[in-house]
Amino acid sequence: MLVSTHDLVAVPALCDRVALLNRRIVAQGAPAETLRPGPLAEAFGGFVPAEALRPEELAA
Repeated sequence: MLVSTHDLVAVPALCDRVALLNRRIVAQGAPAETLRPGPLAEAFGGFVPAEALRPEELAA
């Protein structure tokens, strides 16, 4: 199944593999490896959506 969404909170429950895009594939892999501040910032043009971060990453 292929899913396209901006709902980053739901992604880990829906998908076992993720691809972040910004005119190209920025990162791909398991959600725990891919939904990190660095790849998210690159995919979102420097902005990291707070709802996509785990609590330990919000404190950093």
